[in-house]
Amino acid sequence: MHPPEEACSAQNDEMFCFAVVNESKAGTIYSDLTGRFPVQSFTGMQYIFVAYIYTKNAILIRAMPNRTDESMVKVFKEVYETFEERNWKPKIHILDNECSKAVKKFILAKNVNIQLVEPHNHRVNAAETAVKAAKYHLIAGLATIDKERTIQLWDKFLPQVEDTMNMIRTSQNNPGISAYEDLHGKFDFNRTPMAPVGTKGLAFISPDKRKTFAPHAHDVIQVDRAPSHYRLLQFWNPRTHACTVTGTYKLHPTHCRMPTISEGDQTIIAATELVRAWTSNVPKACQMKDDHARVIAKLTEIMNKSILHK
Repeated sequence: MHPPEEACSAQNDEMFCFAVVNESKAGTIYSDLTGRFPVQSFTGMQYIFVAYIYTKNAILIRAMPNRTDESMVKVFKEVYETFEERNWKPKIHILDNECSKAVKKFILAKNVNIQLVEPHNHRVNAAETAVKAAKYHLIAGLATIDKERTIQLWDKFLPQVEDTMNMIRTSQNNPGISAYEDLHGKFDFNRTPMAPVGTKGLAFISPDKRKTFAPHAHDVIQVDRAPSHYRLLQFWNPRTHACTVTGTYKLHPTHCRMPTISEGDQTIIAATELVRAWTSNVPKACQMKDDHARVIAKLTEIMNKSILHK
């Protein structure tokens, strides 16, 4: 092995540093738990499990109801099933020495080596840093949810929080792609749109699913994208306390405005298109050319005044 070497110096203080970096972390996964979430979700979730894949620089987050052996094994199983779906197999799993025998038994059954470290050791367990990154990203998302909506949906937000977090992280394997692309493949926003989690909106109800004088839409809260559907979003319906997937909706964000074109901009765009059309079709008769030129000059003057007033 020939690990990369890095050296630095500070001339003023005459201090010299030398570092040898070990790159033998292929197939390494780290995992840890966050502290108890301040609010219990509607589904009874209270903790967040965090797994970090070193070579992909990807972070996986899953909600957990408690810290029992049953819940721990269940979330480990979900994470390892994700690895199998992506044709990636870990070689060594690093976690703190507080893990239970049931978790150790499950990991060893997957033919993965285990390395136990002391809790809160940031130098050995990279999941500690991943936990911090996941918490900060989740806090940023919760800061933009609608004020009138409930925070008890935080566990429903986690899938999209995980996706957006990995989209802004660079892969260790290939710095030219994101951690999301390295793990799941290229993301197509046109096929799978997104919206800020916790945004209130209206979800359309099809005529065959509503009564004659029933409302045509329900008040809903956007919780996640719908990766298995084409151009749909997933919403939480407070009336039914269940999620619904639809592609006909209207979002009403609280902290930002939906991008729209003002009436003034629409007028200028229309006038520009008219000028472009008339300048490309110049008449051949002399009198018509003069009339044509006067009309073009008048339209140009109107447009210039509109732009100046803006």
